[in-house]
Parts: sequence; C-alpha cells; structure tokens
Amino acid sequence: MLIGGGLAALSAVNLMRSLLGCEKLANALTPRDLGKIALLFVALAGVIVLTPYLGLALTGMGFMLAVGLIIRPTLAPAFLVRLLPCAVLFPLFLRLAFGEWLKIPVPTGPFGL
Repeated sequence: MLIGGGLAALSAVNLMRSLLGCEKLANALTPRDLGKIALLFVALAGVIVLTPYLGLALTGMGFMLAVGLIIRPTLAPAFLVRLLPCAVLFPLFLRLAFGEWLKIPVPTGPFGL
C-alpha cells in the first residue's frame, strides 16, 4: 500500500508539472514511436487471446521476443544473445515458480508449459 501510494503521489506530481507547463518536450512522439506503441498493443492483445490455447509460458516467450524486437529492431548477434535467454528462461522460471512451487493455477498449453 505504501508503494502504491508513493507511485500515485509521484504520478500526481508529474501530471501537475505537465499541466502547468514545467516540462517542455520537443518531438515527444514521432510517427515511428506511435507505430511501436501500436505494435506493442497488438503484441499484448495477442498474449491475452493466445494464452488459453498456448499457455502462459509460450505466450510469455513470444511476448518478450516481440517487445525486444519492437523496441530495438535489430538482429545483431550481441543483442540476440541477451534477448533470447531472457525471453526463454524467465517465462520458464515463472511457470516453475508459480505453477509448481507456489501451486498457483497457471494456463498450460499443449506442451505442458
């Protein structure tokens, strides 16, 4: 509750600063940024629609890959070496932690993930 209250208070301060004109942002959103936002929305909607069919782990992996490639659209090996393990291992860890250790029902797909 304390953290939520702090976030709400800081958000209110940011809103007031914006409304009062304290922050001047030049070229805050470019058309490319709007395209990225739209793609992120589509990726999130895809997770919501596909989770009951593919399971949370597989859709989480796809979502993390999509977000990484939307935010930084490159296939540079150094980037992929960091993105792929995170996109695969983190959803698997969450599946193990919540589904097995904590016994919280997690949507499971056709491969048991």
